[in-house]
Amino acid sequence: MQRQRADPALEPIDPQIASALGKDYGGHNESTIAAGYLVGQRMYALGYEKIGAKSLVGCIAKTAATFRKKKGK
Repeated sequence: MQRQRADPALEPIDPQIASALGKDYGGHNESTIAAGYLVGQRMYALGYEKIGAKSLVGCIAKTAATFRKKKGK
């Protein structure tokens, strides 16, 4: 079984959210958790499944889920 490399779906969006929300985006008010949840819900709706989590680099959020397309979708 070959492992797939997957980047967290939140990684390219996190800086955009941080730019839009400024100091209102962070762990202090759980907005990073909300962002991860919303991105995850969108990925599920698009036919992806969660395969793990990775640390984020250069982001406000510390970790985020990784996804892959469900087989047969």
